Amino acid sequence: MKVPSQRQRRAWRAALPGDELDIVSMLVAAVLIVLVGLDRSGAPRTLLAFAFMLFVPGRALVSNWPWLARWSAAAMSMILSLSVLSVLAAVTLWAGHWQPTRLFQAEAIASIIGLAFGMIRRHLRPIDRRPIPRRQAAALALLVGMASGGDGRHRRPDSGRRTRPSAR
Repeated sequence: MKVPSQRQRRAWRAALPGDELDIVSMLVAAVLIVLVGLDRSGAPRTLLAFAFMLFVPGRALVSNWPWLARWSAAAMSMILSLSVLSVLAAVTLWAGHWQPTRLFQAEAIASIIGLAFGMIRRHLRPIDRRPIPRRQAAALALLVGMASGGDGRHRRPDSGRRTRPSAR
């Protein structure tokens, strides 16, 4: 039996908080699939649907692209969830295949598969501690800037020159 090194043990412990988020997300999706399948309504289904819409599909993406989580795992999950669900709903509506229950079931199953794959991938190889590649960081900054209504250029709040009034 091979004993894990100190670095491997630290990497395993560091992955656990991400695993907890993934497991909770999978449970939300699975319970919601059951509630929709049983045609139950009420506050639990509404709250789970809201949690699913805000977090679960984005978490499936973030858990498979660890460089996205370096900014904020929760915020990126919410942004990606709302974006992906909106695009999928718009495309199916535009294509004339609008069936909300089937669309939700497909999204939930895809999210569960993505979350499971992310957990397995995270535990099969050590956690990468390398910095985010510049191209990926620049592309994400451009997308976030454009989505916020800007011109796509990322500016740090303190990057502007401070000018003192001239003493004439």
